[in-house]
Amino acid sequence: MTAVPRAEAHLDCARTQAAEFRPVLRKDLLLALKIARKRLGLTDTNVSVLATLLSFLPCQDQMTGAEVPVTHEMLLVIFASNAAICERANGMGDRKLRRNIDRLVAAGLVRRKDSATGKRFPIRASGKIIDAYGIDISPLLLAADRIIRLARQIKAEEEEIRGLRAQALALRAELLRRADTLGKASIDVVEGAKTVLRRVTLGVEGVRAVHHQLLEIAKEAPYPNRSSSPDNISKANPTVEELRSEDTVSSSQVTKTISMSGADGQNVRQVETYKIEIKKETKANKQDFVRTEDASDIWFSLENVSTFFPDIPKSLSQLQETVYLLGRFIALSERTLAKAIASMGWTHLLKTLDYLIGNASRIRNPDGYLTRIIAGHQTRQLQP
Repeated sequence: MTAVPRAEAHLDCARTQAAEFRPVLRKDLLLALKIARKRLGLTDTNVSVLATLLSFLPCQDQMTGAEVPVTHEMLLVIFASNAAICERANGMGDRKLRRNIDRLVAAGLVRRKDSATGKRFPIRASGKIIDAYGIDISPLLLAADRIIRLARQIKAEEEEIRGLRAQALALRAELLRRADTLGKASIDVVEGAKTVLRRVTLGVEGVRAVHHQLLEIAKEAPYPNRSSSPDNISKANPTVEELRSEDTVSSSQVTKTISMSGADGQNVRQVETYKIEIKKETKANKQDFVRTEDASDIWFSLENVSTFFPDIPKSLSQLQETVYLLGRFIALSERTLAKAIASMGWTHLLKTLDYLIGNASRIRNPDGYLTRIIAGHQTRQLQP
């Protein structure tokens, strides 16, 4: 390359220097992206590609190995080749990567910074990299505050939905006890409320409308004492056990048990059984997690994992991809994850990942932490 193109490249890079933004940890930004992905019009694969691009940033302290925040002073142009990006993204295909980058460009989260030849390369001065041509992720970092605020808003809405849903279910159970005082139309509404409240897509306004409708119906039924009045019921915050007991003593048409997730702010899904304790895994069911009847129960008992991935993996390969992506979020090596899968099985590993994600702020070395858990698990297996 001649000196003239080099000079032109240097000038162009100087003009496109990233604006300042508040320093942000990659894991905080990725968690916010995962929560807000639907509002942002993104898919899980889009977020996975963003996670891969962010992984190229030098965000580890050379002395301690601890994660350091991304700042505007870092080089935010990823000049790695598509082949290198695909390899780091668990072997993603080149065409799939290009499609996802196109979508991220359209969403305004990244932009292409192309050289005259279309090649990606760093630009050096005095032996140091001062800029580069490639994929510029500075728009994502400039929008980080907005994305994190949006994720917090979504979490607050989900928490409100969880509380309203609990109140509505408690009121529904009370109304079913007094079904003989209600008309047929009201009974149909009360009995159908549980199905409506199960819908994951039901927003705050939808849950609030169901709750209000049940309160209106409650005015038709006499209450013998003040403690069971609809106003007091609506203010209550019953436990899972109370909801279960209330729902099981209702009319003969209602015999199913209510099960609710305990996650703070995640989508609450009602399931017919709730079996968190899993039998000891055999070689067969280590491979057949996604085909077991309890898969949904296991998945939604994982408060943090199901926040990142609300949809249950439909195949073993999809489950493996999800596990490795979760591992990347909390800085786990693929080698350690492979050992954990072979040693612990899917269910125990998912529970461990759920714990690591929930305690990421205080666990400084997640990879070493998981390695010790694997060693402890292997020791218990060797005991007579």
